[in-house]
Amino acid sequence: MEEELKETQIEGSENAFTENFEEFFKSQGIKKQIERLISSYPEKKSLNIDFKELDQFNYQLADELLVNPDNVLEGARIAIKNVEVPALEIESFEPHIRFFNLPKDSTVLIRDISAKHLNKLIAIEGVVRQFNQVHPKLKIALWK
Repeated sequence: MEEELKETQIEGSENAFTENFEEFFKSQGIKKQIERLISSYPEKKSLNIDFKELDQFNYQLADELLVNPDNVLEGARIAIKNVEVPALEIESFEPHIRFFNLPKDSTVLIRDISAKHLNKLIAIEGVVRQFNQVHPKLKIALWK
């Protein structure tokens, strides 16, 4: 019973997120960013949005993004497909939506990431010093 209620809430809130993001994407500054992205799509596939702009537009949507990013971003992905912008040669426009300038309380040191951050939107800062290929671990082996 509780799971059905949660699923209903998620589906209902997704529609609300989609409508809110459609209004947000139609605002003057964001619509120009989308037009620029379409002109360089698919070479450039990311729409970078300042979190402060979203917060000024709808603080409840911005707060929900931090707490429930999967559902909110899904609503944003659906909404960007519904925005009417002239795209002559593009068959499908599915950019990655990325947010920057998250609030300071969402910035976490890498060593402090824990289970309480699961399913939350966080920001990290750091410098990549080294990277290696991922080597698979051998769990079970059988030699004949």
